[in-house]
Amino acid sequence: MSKAPQPDPFFWHETGSNLFQAANFHLRLLDELDPSTHVVGLPEARNLDHPNPYREQARKRTHWMLVGMAVENWLKGLIVAASVDARQIWPTHDLAKLALAAGLDLEEEDEKFLTTLAGAVRWAGRYPSPNRDSELHDFNEECLTKERYERVAKKILDRHDELDKSFDSTEFDQLD
Repeated sequence: MSKAPQPDPFFWHETGSNLFQAANFHLRLLDELDPSTHVVGLPEARNLDHPNPYREQARKRTHWMLVGMAVENWLKGLIVAASVDARQIWPTHDLAKLALAAGLDLEEEDEKFLTTLAGAVRWAGRYPSPNRDSELHDFNEECLTKERYERVAKKILDRHDELDKSFDSTEFDQLD
């Protein structure tokens, strides 16, 4: 039985970088839009005279969802580059588990951040609201900070640089 070819780590890295750029573009775009003239969804379902209490929360959650997807791609690229049989880890979206499989040295705060970031992918994208309160245990928005992201992303991107100096660095200045 022949094995499927391993994906190219550069492709994973570039996909992650594109998702990261999309996350930052999303923030900039929403900052520029006037909410009274740019309403997504059915106009009759929105009352523009009243502020939307979910707008800022949804904006941040969508941003972190895209960042989480970027981090997942970067981590899977590291795993592929290390010649690990990546098919064993593809079914998971557990970013802390992926980071360990990629050989990153994680502190407890890093693991909490990655667990929360994985929760952002789940709860800001796939399912905006859980069926049970117990399902939100992995989504503590207070863990999602620019500083924590920069610390973890630096570890990931430093490993990419170690593996191949041709990877581009990524700017973090758009995160708040």
